[in-house]
Amino acid sequence: DILLLSHKRQLILNKTINPIKQIQTKITFNKRNILISWLTEINMKYIKNQNILFSAVKYLDKILYKENININEFQLIGILCLNLATKLENSQKVMRINEIMSLTTNVEERDTIRKEMKLINHIKRTEMKVCNILNFEFGQSTSVMILHRLIQLLNIRNKKIENIFTYISNFFLEISLYDEDFYYLEEFTKALSCVVLTKLILEQKNIQIGFHKFLKHCVINRKNEIKRYLYLCQNYLKESKNLKYMKTLICKYQMSNFNYIAYTFLSEFIKIFF
Repeated sequence: DILLLSHKRQLILNKTINPIKQIQTKITFNKRNILISWLTEINMKYIKNQNILFSAVKYLDKILYKENININEFQLIGILCLNLATKLENSQKVMRINEIMSLTTNVEERDTIRKEMKLINHIKRTEMKVCNILNFEFGQSTSVMILHRLIQLLNIRNKKIENIFTYISNFFLEISLYDEDFYYLEEFTKALSCVVLTKLILEQKNIQIGFHKFLKHCVINRKNEIKRYLYLCQNYLKESKNLKYMKTLICKYQMSNFNYIAYTFLSEFIKIFF
């Protein structure tokens, strides 16, 4: 199965050229990942809403796939994508311009009123530029929204087990933010794969969770896509080069239930990070 998946993966990569490589001259996928890691930290610290993070990443990728971005504006565009996603969630955590300025510039760049006004105008223009590139199309279902609906379909009656299930599935879903291979999978497939993977892990501890008929049907029809997602997850977790991003994700789920699950059942995947 692994050899077959590896062969299929190579065929897909041979046929598909990453749009970022086609369009961007200064921004690489690695630089994109560093920015997303930073946005994840900001989300964890100030906003604490996973769906906002996923929406922001979708906006950012749409921009990267549409227009060549100046590297000097990249960080600002990233934080503006996060702020736009926050606004559209009607969150109380929307950042003010002075907060965006403090996150993306140093003190020397805003040490006079004239410089500060110039930066404020630049931020406003960049936000309008982001909206124009996105063609003001902000509404979309993220894999996070789909995942939480699928978990509801499972109808887990034990709240503690439901929390564990949610923590682990969110953890695996966030991995998909950082590896370009995941972008060839649909949002629904990503969410469904996380549900299947989490279910398999919990079953190793004899925690049985039944599947809704709709989910059973979806799993049967998307079996190969789910295998591909799990294969990519395993590869991603084993690669030490991803350590700095994984630390951010692991840090987010530092709670007793998740630690227990991580140490006991995911050791073969993530032992390198502990």
